[in-house]
Amino acid sequence: MTDYRSLTEQAVSLVRDVPHLTANLANLSALLWGAVPDLNWAGFYLLEGETLVLGPFQGKPACIEIPLGRGVCGTAAAEDRTVPVPDVHAFPGHIACDGDSRSELVVPLHSGGGVIGVLDLDSPVEGRFTEEDVRGLESLARAVERELFSDDSALADTMTIQTTAVFWSEMFRCHEHIPNYFFEDSPYLGDSLSKLGFIMDCGHSFNEIYPDIYLVAYDKITKLLPELNIQILGNLIFSEWRYWNHWSMTRMNAEAYEWFALAFSRLAELALEEGHK
Repeated sequence: MTDYRSLTEQAVSLVRDVPHLTANLANLSALLWGAVPDLNWAGFYLLEGETLVLGPFQGKPACIEIPLGRGVCGTAAAEDRTVPVPDVHAFPGHIACDGDSRSELVVPLHSGGGVIGVLDLDSPVEGRFTEEDVRGLESLARAVERELFSDDSALADTMTIQTTAVFWSEMFRCHEHIPNYFFEDSPYLGDSLSKLGFIMDCGHSFNEIYPDIYLVAYDKITKLLPELNIQILGNLIFSEWRYWNHWSMTRMNAEAYEWFALAFSRLAELALEEGHK
């Protein structure tokens, strides 16, 4: 019989104040593997868009991607509920990653009120997981969530970036059809610049995942070029140039090249105007 109260305390102590998600989940997998008897797999899947992707685990090599709603893991994530399966062969749509598995228990993990992954345990013993196991592992999962994925956790942004990026990319893609504050024109230049600064920051954060975000940002800011003075435009060019040359992990995209050409051209015009004053 597993002492889940003690196991939960050990899990919390392992991950508390450790800002490394992969290391934390690897340690939790190893802890569960050693503490819960009769397992042949213990680990995590993390949600990326509509797909669960394999995370740290103990056991044989496993399925890398599981669509939401497919198999035990996909069902638990899609329906946001713990799914104990006494006999995996009797579960509709079961995905057999390991032919030795006979029973399975999957517990959803949450951040910001939504599912961001699952804890998955497999056993070669049919009917291995009892109600006590369900309650104990759910309690452990909730405690781990508070340490890793709470709003004040250093890892909260790491785990929600995919979901947040999906939100922003969809909003940017559909912005012409959404009466959203960030896409409403403003009669005040400062207000417009604040909004565009926010959009550009989102573009910087999610460029590697959704490059099309810059289509909106550069389009909006290009329309403002005639209103910018030489100081504001110079600072903007410097900021963008520094991002692409020092921080970005990808090459400058075509939209950025086009925008820089327009911005430098406008800067030259302003410099000439300043020189004639």
